[in-house]
Amino acid sequence: MKKAFVIAFVFTLGLIFGAYPVLAENSTLDDVHLFQTFFRDSPIATTHYGEAFLQYDNYSFGTRTFLGLKGGFSIDPKFEIGASAGLINADPDHGDSKFGVSDIQVSGRYDITDHMTFMPEKTKLSAGGYLTLPTGKKRTWEDKTDFGAFCALRHPMDSGLVFTSVLGLDFLDNVNRDGNYSHKTSVLLGGGIISPVNDQLNIVSELNIWTEGDYALLSSGFDYRLETGSRVRGMLWIGLDDGAPDVSLMVSYLQSF
Repeated sequence: MKKAFVIAFVFTLGLIFGAYPVLAENSTLDDVHLFQTFFRDSPIATTHYGEAFLQYDNYSFGTRTFLGLKGGFSIDPKFEIGASAGLINADPDHGDSKFGVSDIQVSGRYDITDHMTFMPEKTKLSAGGYLTLPTGKKRTWEDKTDFGAFCALRHPMDSGLVFTSVLGLDFLDNVNRDGNYSHKTSVLLGGGIISPVNDQLNIVSELNIWTEGDYALLSSGFDYRLETGSRVRGMLWIGLDDGAPDVSLMVSYLQSF
């Protein structure tokens, strides 16, 4: 009941904000990035961009603070590559806190909209993949080799809202409560709503569920464009399964180049 209430509340909030569209209809708001699936999204950037972020995760067995950088590079109008890395402080409930570098994630996506003639007009569809390089340490809950593939879409609705969706296949190194790793294959099912409030502010609500690892996340955040064109962003995650963090908070600054 609690989970259903939280889901209903967050998405209803997004719909309320979206009832006052001020941006042009049929826009997929490509300059507004998702939070949970930052790289697993459909728009292809027209410029390079980078985001500095601070994220705090609260698990049932400890906390983790992540100071990182991630960004995307436009190779051509249909292809983009991205990467992320950072510093992590892991503080388990039992034991000393540990500090170290994170794993490095690299990704790429390609716009396949022109090949999907059966899709509704204005829908954008991309396909891609990612790989996590085990540059971190187990003591900070890193040192994992993950990889996967995905398809993601965005579709503008007449109300001004933008519907987002992602379908992915992940091959994950999961860590359990004892600190041991096990390899799992998981399907990612995700959806979200981007709600324009005005020319500068958008509300981004997402729900993503993985079929393995007891991992499901609900989030809602804001994306605010400054007069300089850079963006200030903030997000709250709520874990809906035992494998996900109970609560996560993130603040970030995104700049295009």
